[in-house]
Amino acid sequence: MPMIGGGQQAPKLPFRRNTRQRMRQVQSAQSVAGGGSALGSTVNFQLDRVGLLNYLVVVLRGTVTLSGAGAFATLGPWQIINRIRVDLNLGNMNLVDVSGFGLYQLNKRLFRAYAPDGGGIRTPATGVFTAPLAMGANSWVIPLIIPISANPGSQFDTGLISLQSPEVQVNVQIRLAAAGADFVTNFTSLTLTTVEMYEAYFEYPDPSAVMLPPAQVVRTVEFSQPYAATGDVTYTIDR
Repeated sequence: MPMIGGGQQAPKLPFRRNTRQRMRQVQSAQSVAGGGSALGSTVNFQLDRVGLLNYLVVVLRGTVTLSGAGAFATLGPWQIINRIRVDLNLGNMNLVDVSGFGLYQLNKRLFRAYAPDGGGIRTPATGVFTAPLAMGANSWVIPLIIPISANPGSQFDTGLISLQSPEVQVNVQIRLAAAGADFVTNFTSLTLTTVEMYEAYFEYPDPSAVMLPPAQVVRTVEFSQPYAATGDVTYTIDR
């Protein structure tokens, strides 16, 4: 610990100005069986032990074959992902548990004027997002951001997860839709070429000189509440 006059300890430097954010691909892209059998499949990732985790980016690349000109289902194309879970320490704590469409809606609120598909504001390159609906084989690219901290902006240091701690293990589970009708009409088959995972993390500074972020956990959980009748519906938030 640095010292100042009189033997007093010098105050630690702020975390925000003494770290750098980096991004890396987690392991290698994982392939999923095609010919329709990709439906209902689950892809798992174990995150690398490096840095302080801020958010994740998942990218699905594959071919959706249609028997005729198709249309997106109500929650398509994002419900090609049925559920995304991020578990801490072998499922002892759940950080993220959302549907593909729920994560898309959350993505639109992470950054000003942003959406993975452009959201009518911009047209992304086909290598970033594409989901055509023509008859026959269509190449799809579906990207989604999975937040871990409170947000990637001003509150980025609230909820960072130390991946370098030997006691911490973070696993990501991506479960695909059980049926093609969940995300598109006239569905014939899904051949998912790869599922790519990227992690955005901050370098771990010297803890003797730099103040580390508070030890807090931010959870992102999606629930559904059925409406069985008209009138008020009471929803109790989990403790």
